[in-house]
Amino acid sequence: MQQHKRDICKLKEIYFDQRPIAFQQACIERFDYEWVIEIVNPDPSPSNDEDTPITTISFVQENGTHFENVDIESYELSSEETENVYLFNMFPDES
Repeated sequence: MQQHKRDICKLKEIYFDQRPIAFQQACIERFDYEWVIEIVNPDPSPSNDEDTPITTISFVQENGTHFENVDIESYELSSEETENVYLFNMFPDES
């Protein structure tokens, strides 16, 4: 069976709806039809502002590649004692 190399890149800047956020660590993993961004302890937290949910995410990878205003399809939160880990799912238009 052939194993596929995972396409994972660390992120150095993130913006929710064009507003910068702080975070402990973050990365993006690209699959054939979906991108998943994992953010550990984002500040401000997306769940703090439930009246106006975030709709887009922009980010800069460690290699300097920028992606602007990618639509967020969904996100989920996993909470532990010292960490809040958010997973953001996107289906980017790569045309």
